[in-house]
Amino acid sequence: NGSSPTLINLVIKNSVSTGGEVSTFEDGVEVITIEGGGANAALDSSNPPITNIDFIDNISEIGLGGALYLDSGSSPRITDCSFSNNVAMATIGGSSGIDETATIAGGAIYYGIDCDAFITGSTFSGNSAYSMGGIVVPPDNDDPNDPNSPVDPGPVNGQTYTIGGAIYSEPNNVLNINRSTFTSHSGGVIYASSGIYTEPNLLDCIFTDNTAVADGAVLYVGQFGITEIKGCQFTGNSTSGSGGVLSVLGNINVKSSQFEDNIADGNGGAIDIYEPNGYVLQLT
Repeated sequence: NGSSPTLINLVIKNSVSTGGEVSTFEDGVEVITIEGGGANAALDSSNPPITNIDFIDNISEIGLGGALYLDSGSSPRITDCSFSNNVAMATIGGSSGIDETATIAGGAIYYGIDCDAFITGSTFSGNSAYSMGGIVVPPDNDDPNDPNSPVDPGPVNGQTYTIGGAIYSEPNNVLNINRSTFTSHSGGVIYASSGIYTEPNLLDCIFTDNTAVADGAVLYVGQFGITEIKGCQFTGNSTSGSGGVLSVLGNINVKSSQFEDNIADGNGGAIDIYEPNGYVLQLT
């Protein structure tokens, strides 16, 4: 709650958030309970350094942040961590389900309002975001019947992968992700919502064998976003939408990066750009 305890050299495993009580801590003392974040949550400008921690098999059953839920100005620095097989999921409809318009995203990490990302030297593998039953309506007021909508509405019943299998960010956050690897995610890897201050920056990262039903198997950036990518490798990623690697509704600058064996059922086996007000694509 504004404090920033240091988290270092831990293994956090098999934690579950069901929308009831999930604990956060201030200087080692339990002080608040919140919803969201299968393993940990940071609120109210709390910025704990998170170093050398393994997040394994954690679940958020209310659909946001399987391992970490960050909100209200919290921007911790995440260094040398691993996130494996974490899940953000929720049931749509019914007496115990959530509203069908709700966002279900961020299998490993959910970044809320005013929460910038600082991730270095970390590994993400096998994380996912999905709904059970019903149809998930995309965020940002996107129309599921619009061919340019980033999310395929999917089947009415059963498990449906959504967006941000590893990371989901609300609008206007800066996402700084350096020297990290992302492998075998379902629901895509990174989803950055529309906003004039949305800025994903990827440096020396590796993305391999990730899949999506939505646009952008590795990275979707909403309208007005500015994307910088340098020294990254993208191999074997695929989507049933457009953008086997990147789907961007704004400006993008890609430098010294490699794209190989990526597939999209729609447009752009590697990169799909759609911007009604014009865009800038730079490849160097």
